[in-house]
Amino acid sequence: MNVLGAVAKGLGDVVLGSGPEDEVSEQVEALLERIATGFIPEDRALATTRLKELVTESVASRAAFGRLAFPVIREVVVEDASDVEAMRGCLELLHLGVRVEPHSLEALLRERGQSSGEEGGEGDVGPREAAESAARELDRASVVVAELFCRDPQNLTMLFGLLSTNQPVSDFYTRYNALKCLNSLLLIHAHAVQTHVLGSPTAVAKLMDLLGSDDSMEVERNESLLLLVGLCKANNDIQKLVVFEGCFDHIFSIVDKEQRSGVIAQDCLALLINLLSQNSSNQLMFRESGHLRRILSLLPGSDGSGSADVDPRVSFLALEALNVLMRPPSCASDGDLKATQDALCSANCDLLGKLVGLTCEQWRREREEEASEGRGSSYPVLGQAFRTLSCLLLRNAEAKDKISVMTTRWTVSHTYEDVPVLLAILLRALNSRSKFESYAALEVIESFCDANETGQALLASTVHDLDESDISAGEDASLGTFGTNLLRALSGDRPAGRRQAALVMSVLLQGSVMAKQRVGPGVLSKFVRAITGGEDDLLRQSVLKLLCLWLQDSQDSVSKLFASPSHVPLVVDLVVSAEGSADPATRGLASVVLGMCVLAKVETKPEGSFYTSSSVLDVVSKHVGLHRFFCAWEDMTASTRFKRGLFPPRTSKVITKREVNACFASGPADGVWETIQDFFGFYSIFSHHFCVSLRDLHPAVRQGVVSSYSGPDLNQDSGLASPTSVDPDFVRKLKDEVKQLRSRNESLATDLLNMSKAQPPPQQQQKQEAAALEPSGIEPAPRREDQVDKSELLASKAKQAELNIALRESDKRVDALERELRSREAAVEEGSARLAEAREESSKHENDLKDLSEAYNSLEEHSHALGERVRELEAAAAAAGPDPGSMAAAAAEAAESAKADLERRLAVASEDLERSRQREGELTSAAVEAERSADALRARVRDAEAAAAAAVAHNAKESDLAEARADFDRELRSKEAEHALEVDSLREQLQSCQLRLEDAERAAQVAAGKAYTEEELMAATEQARNEATADCDEEIFQLETRLRDMQQKLEGSRGSEEAAAAEAAERAREEAMAEADESMNDLLVCLGQEEKKTEVLRGRLEALGEDVDALLEGLEDDEDDED
Repeated sequence: MNVLGAVAKGLGDVVLGSGPEDEVSEQVEALLERIATGFIPEDRALATTRLKELVTESVASRAAFGRLAFPVIREVVVEDASDVEAMRGCLELLHLGVRVEPHSLEALLRERGQSSGEEGGEGDVGPREAAESAARELDRASVVVAELFCRDPQNLTMLFGLLSTNQPVSDFYTRYNALKCLNSLLLIHAHAVQTHVLGSPTAVAKLMDLLGSDDSMEVERNESLLLLVGLCKANNDIQKLVVFEGCFDHIFSIVDKEQRSGVIAQDCLALLINLLSQNSSNQLMFRESGHLRRILSLLPGSDGSGSADVDPRVSFLALEALNVLMRPPSCASDGDLKATQDALCSANCDLLGKLVGLTCEQWRREREEEASEGRGSSYPVLGQAFRTLSCLLLRNAEAKDKISVMTTRWTVSHTYEDVPVLLAILLRALNSRSKFESYAALEVIESFCDANETGQALLASTVHDLDESDISAGEDASLGTFGTNLLRALSGDRPAGRRQAALVMSVLLQGSVMAKQRVGPGVLSKFVRAITGGEDDLLRQSVLKLLCLWLQDSQDSVSKLFASPSHVPLVVDLVVSAEGSADPATRGLASVVLGMCVLAKVETKPEGSFYTSSSVLDVVSKHVGLHRFFCAWEDMTASTRFKRGLFPPRTSKVITKREVNACFASGPADGVWETIQDFFGFYSIFSHHFCVSLRDLHPAVRQGVVSSYSGPDLNQDSGLASPTSVDPDFVRKLKDEVKQLRSRNESLATDLLNMSKAQPPPQQQQKQEAAALEPSGIEPAPRREDQVDKSELLASKAKQAELNIALRESDKRVDALERELRSREAAVEEGSARLAEAREESSKHENDLKDLSEAYNSLEEHSHALGERVRELEAAAAAAGPDPGSMAAAAAEAAESAKADLERRLAVASEDLERSRQREGELTSAAVEAERSADALRARVRDAEAAAAAAVAHNAKESDLAEARADFDRELRSKEAEHALEVDSLREQLQSCQLRLEDAERAAQVAAGKAYTEEELMAATEQARNEATADCDEEIFQLETRLRDMQQKLEGSRGSEEAAAAEAAERAREEAMAEADESMNDLLVCLGQEEKKTEVLRGRLEALGEDVDALLEGLEDDEDDED
């Protein structure tokens, strides 16, 4: 006890700032002594009452109570259980010592998080401030007492032991005060209480008995419900234990008993939300147990009557439970999300139709608004219904397809008509009087467009230019399309509607090139002009976010922005004029838009365009400065809003009464919308994906600025005349100068960016200097940049601009000359190739003509030889015969024979000569044609050479000579074909003769009859035997093949059987383990019940005056004897 007192004294000195007074400590100790040792009930009651007063009023008394009272309370509760009044008084005393209100505890935690050195000066303190200070001191003392109480596990065991429902009815106050003490301890030291519950086998069972027992009173049930809500918060193990005890059925049973309204029903649904949050097993049991339909019965108008017969707060929390089942990260996995969405969209539930009817049917909304009488109680439920609808559409293509074709009832020109559901959702997002409902409807459109580029393009195609008559149309006009209402809201008078229009347009264009292409050409200008409307920073930021998403990865959109001379100056003016504002988001987003324009590399200036990326960079450098430009961007990324969007919470937030009360607040109050925005995540500007894209874009813009200064884009037309000749020395010299200028410019740009990184923004630097000099009372010195001579600064900037222009012009000229040289060289090379090809063709044709001339000469020689032979024969005939008589007859005979021979030879020679002449004529005509073709080809070659010299040779090749040569080859091939036909005819005659011979032999064999010899019979028998053997071998081969196939199938079946057996064994082992776990759980439950029975029996025996320990020792001795 002395050790505990020393520890408590040291902790009290640290937390409270001073130790308790001796007199108060002695007084508390005396009262505790009277309670512990007193025999008269009245005396103990008086001491308890007096100690309650001291603990309630004095900080020192409460600290002394924490040091000294715990052993006394444990002794009275455990050992003096028969004195119910004393037990009740001690528990009430303990509750007073550890009681802290939730809002007070939050205030203490905030004060503890602040620095101890931030103490203001002491001044006059009024009565109210003094009372608040005293209350805070008492709360600090209660925190110390609770922490000291939870250090000893026996204290918590004592409190949970008082929760048994099988106690006498007179112990109701005991259980009630024990529950209140546990709730207070859980609020202060939740970890210790949760750890004790996990280590106790009966703690959860006792709480569930109080929750579901008909014998327990409502106050006990309510306190146990609050205790379960706190225990299940962010503790999955306790959540599983509570669900295992059947908590889902108890929750809905209590809600039905409370008639679906009231604080108790709200607490039940809060417990349900805690049980389902980030717990996959509990979500699975909730779905499989059929509780989805029970929670749908808590929605307004779920009975089909259309009346809001359910408490709006109960419906609000029921919808939040559905959101927990479907919204990451509270939804454990994609599989759980898909299973929940399929179950809710089934025909049995049809949640999609119910939510559309609840949120979009205007006649029902009008009835609800009339019933609420302006209290606004229906708006939070409708906003929560929109959030549930967005969860139902999340990653659900089937639901998106369904809602895209659904219609609902809407008032159009004082009549109800069917309009598309998406249009009705847009109208609620643009025109709702509740900010919560408006942002929730925007979430529905965002979920519909997520991973749905077709839907985005379909909605974006309706956004086109409107006439003034369409914009100023009144209530009697037609409702119009999705895009029509979007542009009407942008042109309207409501700032909230204009902001929502910009945000909706951002959702339609985010990540969709198709949607950007389908938007009308003049829509971009309408949104840019919205920047000038008033001093609404949120509107400017919404439009700037839209421009960032519109210009991202789209040169066409950047060109549309450059099409007006006023767009870029408006954005630049935002960077300059918003420098003194407290919110750096406007300047930062405007810098992002300009950075995207520079990064797009749009250097061509088509007709109607006023800017290029280089000119935008020049405007930024001249009017803003690169240092201020990047500082604005960095200030935005360092803001709390940007960091909150860049790093979203990884764990789900569980809704509490604070958020529910903020949503149902009747009027504007301090911090209400901030609470809603912080919990529901309505960070419409800096969403997570947008912040990630801006973070990745920042280094790319820096690199783009450096590359623009070091090497400008040279793909634009230079406008220089194409010179016919270029001086290589001049080009080389110009290239060297350009290279030097580029290296120097790149180093200057790099140094400038390094300086912008190292130096803080001017506004931030001025604030730091002022904050550093403020305590000393010294006036801050004028900044160095203010001392610089403005004339010198302007002169340096003008000189720098002139150098940049000269550099770019020289780069353009060099690039134009290089392109011209490359084109000339390519043309010369092409002409040379054509000339070489023509010369090669000419040489081939000349060789062909030479061959034809040689053939003609050979024919001439052959004809001349034949003539010489004829003349020789005539000369020989003229000189014949020696004897005149005999020689006359011989001469006559010889003359006759010679004449006949000569005539024969002359006839043959004449025929040969005629054929030669015919062939000569043919060859001559062919040679003449070939010569003409050669002349034409030579003319073409000369033309080709002339064209190549002039670099304009583009004529096609002629093929006359090729045709002549083809005719010659065709004649030769015809001769060869005739010879081949004769050979084929001879072959056919030979084959016909062979066929006739075979037919004759076959007829002779048939005519010989059927008288076979012994050799022929033996040969036939051997052939039959061979054929039978071959048939047997083939059948054996087939049988062997079938046997091998059957063996393979058997081996495969054995493998599958072994795998199936192993799988069955594994399944049996898992089932056995599951049965063992179930048996173990049942055994633990039975052990818990046996312990409860043992405690009840012990209490009754002690009440009868029996010695329980002696009886137990006797029973153990009897068991030992039996063994």
